[in-house]
Amino acid sequence: MLLIIFCGYSLLKLTHLKNKHNPRIGEITEHNFYDYTTQIDLDEIGFKMAFTVEGYLDSQIKDDPKYVKLMARMFYKTDGKQSEKILNLHKCTDNDWSQFAEPARG
Repeated sequence: MLLIIFCGYSLLKLTHLKNKHNPRIGEITEHNFYDYTTQIDLDEIGFKMAFTVEGYLDSQIKDDPKYVKLMARMFYKTDGKQSEKILNLHKCTDNDWSQFAEPARG
């Protein structure tokens, strides 16, 4: 009886895994990663970042403003007071994509 229950449960979980049932999305926040004296000018080092939101099952881009609102924010501390800044976002143009460096190939 125990073997039948175990096999049934295993089959159910295998079906969930195959059908991508109930995906979990995680977020990792690492506080105090940099020392408070470290300053980085992202413009100076040419830092660029792009991202998209895709459907889990269909891998289609989800950017319809009726349903999706994208937001990026940066948290920082000044004089011991924690603050946040909302960053400006825009849809990438061909010119934006040309500014990204090609990955090194070896």
